[in-house]
Amino acid sequence: MRVAVAIFSVFASVAVIIDATVYFKEQFQDGDAW
Repeated sequence: MRVAVAIFSVFASVAVIIDATVYFKEQFQDGDAW
């Protein structure tokens, strides 16, 4: 079961990174022009 936990951790990390990236992109687009 350790493999399943490791895979879940990787997916969770990737999901957090993608979510943060999308969030920051939206913040910069709505805010001042970069």
